[in-house]
Amino acid sequence: MVNFREGLNRSLSNLKVNVDRYSDDLEIISEKLELLEKTKRYSLLLSELFHCNDRGNFKSFLVETHFAHAFESANIPLIYEVTQSNDHHSTVDFLLENPDGRKIYFELRLIQQREQVRNDIDNQLNLTQTYSVSFNGTDERTDIERLQSNLLAKTQDKNGQPIKFFRTVFPFPRFMSFHQVVLFL
Repeated sequence: MVNFREGLNRSLSNLKVNVDRYSDDLEIISEKLELLEKTKRYSLLLSELFHCNDRGNFKSFLVETHFAHAFESANIPLIYEVTQSNDHHSTVDFLLENPDGRKIYFELRLIQQREQVRNDIDNQLNLTQTYSVSFNGTDERTDIERLQSNLLAKTQDKNGQPIKFFRTVFPFPRFMSFHQVVLFL
């Protein structure tokens, strides 16, 4: 059996993260990984998580881990990294196939806070145990444009052509597919 705690410690150490700071969290994550591993459907996710060489990607794989665990712990199986069309090589993060034939595709996106905002909040919390953030109209517009850009990058190429969430044809009209982009802020 895989020792997930050791794997997480090694991955985080390689990313120059202080492992001791997250000891309790790592234990919980290890338990979630054990459940996912038992399903035999998440070997790719586990491999990506343990071989990640970038903090941002590592956080994204953790989000996928938590998402998958939420379903699997409720005995709702998901399929990880699904190709929706033979004509396109991109994958959708998760597929939920309902017993009635409906399919729900989930594409996850972790939106990370701007570093300056995060630093301002951390500094305020260190000084006063509270924080407040205010933007002028330009800052808000910039954040909205960044969010829109992140959403579009998940579903279309630079020319506006779909790369995910293709129209699916089923043999009977009652079968449908639903497409969800799930944002984690």
